[in-house]
Amino acid sequence: MRRAIHYFQANLRRMRYKDFRKAGYFIGSGVVESACKHLVASRLKQAGMR
Repeated sequence: MRRAIHYFQANLRRMRYKDFRKAGYFIGSGVVESACKHLVASRLKQAGMR
C-alpha cells in the first residue's frame, strides 16, 4: 500500500489527464502505435521490399 501511495504522490504532476484533455493532447499510445504501423506497412509494400 505504501508503494502505491508513494507512486501516486511522486507522479501526481504527470497524471493531470483532465488538463491534458482540455489542451487537446492525446492520452495513451494508440496514436503513436497507429502511425508506426502505417509507416512500417507502407515501407514494406514498396517495390522490392520484404
